[in-house]
Amino acid sequence: MTKQINFLGNKAHWHCVDDPVMGGTSWSQVRLNSRNLLIWAGSLSLENGGGFASVSQKLSPAINLKGYQGIHIVVQGESKIYKLNLANDNSPNSPRFQLRFRTVGNEQHFKLAFANLEASIRGRKVNAQFSPSYLSQIGFLIADQQEGPFTLNIKSIQPYD
Repeated sequence: MTKQINFLGNKAHWHCVDDPVMGGTSWSQVRLNSRNLLIWAGSLSLENGGGFASVSQKLSPAINLKGYQGIHIVVQGESKIYKLNLANDNSPNSPRFQLRFRTVGNEQHFKLAFANLEASIRGRKVNAQFSPSYLSQIGFLIADQQEGPFTLNIKSIQPYD
């Protein structure tokens, strides 16, 4: 593909949604440092049925990634499991298409293929197909009973072909 797309943007385009929206007590925050590294950090709590944190940016207008195979990310984080979180529709009741990756402490490159995405709505698996021709939201999620602090440093988010 000829067009270079980098989803980091600036800090103003990213926002956090954590489990207090459903009664939990987890929290997270996002910032862009002077080296253009997006830093997402917080703490996951299982209190009050909680246990998730997310960061995302809505893409307006939606981006056409037809012809690309997936998303290549360069990240660094402690030993935790995160999910890439994509959407074709920004409605809270529409499917989110996710793929897990595990960080191990040092900088890592992940190529996360669209073909391997799993669809869910609010954590429940559904039968839906991701459409790369209409990406309306991109982000990350941490959940899966991983209580405690977390930090994910995101150096690059780009589609690959």
